[in-house]
Amino acid sequence: MAGNEEGKHPEQPHLPDLHVRLRTELARIDEQLRSLPAAMDRLQGLLDAVVSISQEVELPDVLRRIVTTAMDLVGARYGALGVLGESGEDLEQFITAGCPSRNAPTRPGPVCPAV
Repeated sequence: MAGNEEGKHPEQPHLPDLHVRLRTELARIDEQLRSLPAAMDRLQGLLDAVVSISQEVELPDVLRRIVTTAMDLVGARYGALGVLGESGEDLEQFITAGCPSRNAPTRPGPVCPAV
C-alpha cells in the first residue's frame, strides 16, 4: 500500500482500545440487567400500592393506607402524613403509623419517642 506501513490502517482505532471499550460497555449492560429484577419488584410494589389505596372509600382510611403503603415500599418503621388546611399554612390532620398510640406524635417533629 502506498503511504502506509504494511498491515496498518490509520482510520481504524487501536485494537486494545476497542477491547477495553467493549468490556466496559458489556460490564455496564450486565449491571443494568442484574438490577432489572429489583426495579421490576419496586414497580410491582408501586402498582400494588395504587390498587390498595384505590380500594379505600373514606378519606381517613385512604390517608392511613397511603402512610402504611409508603412505609412498606421504603421499609420504614414509622410513617406520617400531614394534611394542610385551607390556608395552606397550618396542618389540619397529622396521620401517623408505626408508633404505639401512647407515643404517637400529634404534630410534625422527631420520630416516635422510644417505646
